[in-house]
Amino acid sequence: MIKLKLLDQLQEEGFAVLRGPFESGRQSPNSLGGMLTFSILLQLLMFVLTYVVAADSTYFPYADIVFVIHSMVTATLILLSIIYSFPKVYMSRQKTQYFIVILVSQNLFGLFSFTGALFFLGKELSINSLLLLTITTLIFGILIVIIFYTMLFVLPEQLVILYCKYRFESFNFDKDGNLKPMGTKRKDVIY
Repeated sequence: MIKLKLLDQLQEEGFAVLRGPFESGRQSPNSLGGMLTFSILLQLLMFVLTYVVAADSTYFPYADIVFVIHSMVTATLILLSIIYSFPKVYMSRQKTQYFIVILVSQNLFGLFSFTGALFFLGKELSINSLLLLTITTLIFGILIVIIFYTMLFVLPEQLVILYCKYRFESFNFDKDGNLKPMGTKRKDVIY
């Protein structure tokens, strides 16, 4: 509980710089709704590439279990992406929409890349395919390192912004789609 009290001491002004994506409109609920709509196609494409191309004839252990679990996760995220791409839903549940965008981005740029690389590594090797596997491993290794380090910086920022959306009303948009001004008090908090 001591750590939670320390979080209560953080002031809204200390997070003002993180309002930039909201002020510019890049991460407005309408923009995130469009991103979620586009992510439906991207998730389907990545699913096909991962489980039809990369997992084809792989000897990766438990690939069928990974397939079932990842299918359920991806289907759930696609369903949530559809639901939270409608203005009537996302304007009343902006925090949940932002959280879903975080999950979708981690699925697209983290899980699919990771499982695809594992499936490629699990394919049967022959002398002719050894060179191809070496090149593929190097390419995927470089991509995974780039993606991993990108996620190390992106995910914490996304989580801090999600915290701000819950803690400070000024990180949310009103019903007309305008960003609420700094210093706006939350109605559900007693000061």
